[in-house]
Amino acid sequence: MVASKWELVWTPNFTALYQSKDEKLQRQTKELIEVLAQSPNPLHYGEKLHNLGFYAARISKGDRLAYCIEGRQLKLLKVCDHKQVLGKD
Repeated sequence: MVASKWELVWTPNFTALYQSKDEKLQRQTKELIEVLAQSPNPLHYGEKLHNLGFYAARISKGDRLAYCIEGRQLKLLKVCDHKQVLGKD
């Protein structure tokens, strides 16, 4: 495992949502987090949600990882289906 370019911050909300997911989705989420952590610019992997102030990257067909960058921190905000990330249908 290569050292991360970013300090990962698992917010309490992200941690609770992550722990509630099945093993397959947890594995897929970890893989995406590793890709983001090694990237010079993790924002390229997600879609900017202007009205919400964070980015959302696709994990699977319906699931997204919401995150933001603050300084050298990669803050993991939530992992849930796209409707919950966007807060609407």
